[in-house]
Amino acid sequence: ALGGYPELSLSDARAKREEYRVLLAKGIDPQEEKIRIQQEYENRLKDTFHSVAESYFNGIYKEKAKNPETREKNWERLKNHIFPYIGDKHVSEIKVKELVSIYEKIADRSNTLKKIHQLVGAIMDHAITKGIIESHNCRLAVKNFYIKSSTPHPTIKLDELSKLFQDLENARIGKKTYLLICWSFLTALRPKEAVNA
Repeated sequence: ALGGYPELSLSDARAKREEYRVLLAKGIDPQEEKIRIQQEYENRLKDTFHSVAESYFNGIYKEKAKNPETREKNWERLKNHIFPYIGDKHVSEIKVKELVSIYEKIADRSNTLKKIHQLVGAIMDHAITKGIIESHNCRLAVKNFYIKSSTPHPTIKLDELSKLFQDLENARIGKKTYLLICWSFLTALRPKEAVNA
């Protein structure tokens, strides 16, 4: 049965009948073909870049990036810069050319570009390990971009440390701030970690 009258017009029913006749002439069962097409469609939805990224983030990435804030920031990066363009694409259809055009939009933000590129590569690698694709060449997408190497924060030399503590004692800062700075030196905590501790 193709469907009832109000939902399916007579001309649509005739067109469907012709389509089924062609399939039958080729030795293809129309119902099996319909099921095959539906399964193919569902598989395409299942293996989109977005769904593979979710699988990666909910699985192995939780072990790699233990800090939930880092995972959240990186997910936001994907949401803002990658998903709008290739999120709904099947991972096998993602081309270097597409990634290059996405990367061009953020080329001026070297750190963001570097992190996004690493994430995309890791997600595509995850697709390989899951057996969704055989290989990818997404790592080539960053070759045309200059990524500045990060410069570490300046450090204080050991002989300058006593002067720093003298300056801190003479500074017009609150007692809590002074103690927090001293404590962060002793524990080697980052400022955010020291404040939240």
